[in-house]
Amino acid sequence: MAAPEIKLTLPGDVAREAEANRLLTPESLEGLLREELRGRRVDQLFEAVDRLGRDPNRAMATVRCPSSLIPMLGTVRRLIQLRI
Repeated sequence: MAAPEIKLTLPGDVAREAEANRLLTPESLEGLLREELRGRRVDQLFEAVDRLGRDPNRAMATVRCPSSLIPMLGTVRRLIQLRI
């Protein structure tokens, strides 16, 4: 898949400082985006754990996962009950 081309418009002072700190290179931008995406996935995971904590029995009853992970679900339930 071809990489999309992105045009970015920044205020002059931000652009100068970002360029001086080598933040506008494709590698740096990729790293920044990957870090943000990873952080959002972690946030989504915590939101799911919060939902699970509000009603663990209902949530656990609807979980679909490989059978190899089922033993882990009990551990997750206990951790939620302990509020760890």
